[in-house]
Amino acid sequence: METSATNKGGRILIREIPTMGVRNGWIAFAVLAILVALLGGSSRPDAVQIAALRPLSALMLVPALYVISRERIADVRTPLILLGLLTILMAVQLIPLPPIVWQSLPGRESITGMAEAIGSEPVWRPLSMVPSRTINALASLVVPIGALLLAATMGLRRTTLLLAVAGLGIADALLALLQALSSWNDALYFYAVTNTGSAVGLFANQNHSAIFGALTLLVVGHLLSDVRSRNWVRWQRVALFGGFMLVLLSSLIGGSRAGILATGMAVVVSAAMFWISLD
Repeated sequence: METSATNKGGRILIREIPTMGVRNGWIAFAVLAILVALLGGSSRPDAVQIAALRPLSALMLVPALYVISRERIADVRTPLILLGLLTILMAVQLIPLPPIVWQSLPGRESITGMAEAIGSEPVWRPLSMVPSRTINALASLVVPIGALLLAATMGLRRTTLLLAVAGLGIADALLALLQALSSWNDALYFYAVTNTGSAVGLFANQNHSAIFGALTLLVVGHLLSDVRSRNWVRWQRVALFGGFMLVLLSSLIGGSRAGILATGMAVVVSAAMFWISLD
């Protein structure tokens, strides 16, 4: 039997389904979050961790697809459509085009000239200049699609999702600080190709870690300023505030100029959320 949960105040992300499997659906989402945290910190196509991350993420789609229905994904229709359009955009770039069409596209003159110079026959080529990179980007979408469908079909509360993001951001910041305190010990870097000597946390790139930290500040700021947080016990608010300061400190020592700019904006927005919540 399926029931619809109220969405007043945004407390419930999607409709609740009172079955044991779905009530425990947060476990599947937690497993996916841990997989992404441990294996998904590099955007390079040759990162060995990707060979495990993507198949395992696809496997996590099984419980979501088992209970999926139009009603269960109604509240995430817009982001799901956007992800679908992004998937189509990438797939279209892999479709081979007739030589006359491909050669007429901008930026193809040098390649066409080299092909004519060596006497190469015209061949059908895809729109993408580097198809292997496009295939890699297309395959990477299994992770956000899996996360979105799991959240939508398992009836997870919005606060649960935000706390999961905050937890990952705080863990990233803590590892970044440990990297700094250990004089950039190589054992604390998870990727062979990385910004060694920088506070990268769970990521391979310091800019990625810094931007994720700025997003974490926004999430934690929202959680602390939300009126429902006033019903939390004191230690929960203290823990979130401590996490906010930890992420802020990590962002300041990270060395990423883009990250510092994003962090400054996140702090201003967080302060605005606190000010508004006082009214």
